[in-house]
Amino acid sequence: DSVVQIAKAFKPEDHSVNYRQFADLKQIAIVANQFNIGHLTQGIGDLADCIDMISVNDNVSGKDRQTVMRVMAYIDENYKTASLNEMAFNENMSISTLSRLIKEYTGKNFSQLLLEKRFAKAAKLLKDTTLAISDIVTAVGYDNNSYFYRVFKEMYNVSPKEYRRLGKTDTGNEL
Repeated sequence: DSVVQIAKAFKPEDHSVNYRQFADLKQIAIVANQFNIGHLTQGIGDLADCIDMISVNDNVSGKDRQTVMRVMAYIDENYKTASLNEMAFNENMSISTLSRLIKEYTGKNFSQLLLEKRFAKAAKLLKDTTLAISDIVTAVGYDNNSYFYRVFKEMYNVSPKEYRRLGKTDTGNEL
């Protein structure tokens, strides 16, 4: 609401700007009013994470970079059920070729990337919701609570219950 009020109160002629700039500001206000800033921030963060995961490698083609970006987007959108077989099929590539490409660009294999995404999502759900931990385990694509608890503790140095209790905001491995 405050963004819209600023846009309505803004008079371009009073500030030596052209009407196009005012229209841009008004459009931004309209868009900002339609979306929760938290969702926008999360989306930008997810995109930045995907870009960060892909190392700059001048020896590999732009087509291969695009393939790896699609893999990262696929993991981001389908972390619960993602599979290397499905992605290789979608890209019309062999599993070994796609695996090599992923490793070359990110330094990690498909399984590692998927595990990191699932546990980052679980950490966010632990922090932001009151869902039962067993429901979070299922929500991120696992059916074995013991495995989830063990790996979570290895990654975050605390149990999921303790992570939630501490209200940990960082999704890194420290603590």
